[in-house]
Amino acid sequence: MSQNFLLLSKFVITHSAKSKCKLAIFNKVVWNGDASIDQRLSLSQRLIQKQALRDYQDDAVDLAAVITDQVSKLGAHSTNKAAQIFGSVGQSTQTSQVSASNLPTTSISRTRRKVKIRTLTNLYTDEVLAQAFRLLTMLIDLFIAIAKSLAGVVTAHKILVLILAFSATYNTWYGYRDGLAWYNERNAGKYMTRLGVKPDSTVTRAVYLSDIEEFVAHNLMNKIEQNSKI
Repeated sequence: MSQNFLLLSKFVITHSAKSKCKLAIFNKVVWNGDASIDQRLSLSQRLIQKQALRDYQDDAVDLAAVITDQVSKLGAHSTNKAAQIFGSVGQSTQTSQVSASNLPTTSISRTRRKVKIRTLTNLYTDEVLAQAFRLLTMLIDLFIAIAKSLAGVVTAHKILVLILAFSATYNTWYGYRDGLAWYNERNAGKYMTRLGVKPDSTVTRAVYLSDIEEFVAHNLMNKIEQNSKI
């Protein structure tokens, strides 16, 4: 679409006070046809205009830096020097003839930013990435805002109260569960007793750790004796 628009720059120097003036650089993208208002531009045209103005802005900033550097080289009496070169404001009737000796010395060459040739695919890709980054930034800001709000509301006392409530709920649930299991087991034992099924006290015997140690030691001694005989 390079044949459908024109890049336009306007340089305005305004005399604001004695020994003082302002430089303004206006950039604009002029489209062929009736598309002169942003609402009438298509998405592609808006992306092209946005990128063109961004490149134009960088170019204007670079040009302003060059002009500032040249003005600073005119010296302490820059006003008189400029009047000698260009004439007085509003009084000169002839075109100024500037010789090379009157101009300030050229500073070190600057590396200016080169404008890259872009396609619509590149512009759409950059726009999608920019929107995704903007959405991600918005989500991060939202998360930080929520975290700050929670940090302002939650205090140490409230945290302790929440921990106490959680502990009470936890202990109540497990106490109820274990108590219910014990109650059911007790009822089952009573029911089996009524049916005549109960453990025989003469058969049951408690097993102590000393019995286990004695049993293990006896078996170990038997194995040692067998090995010694072999």
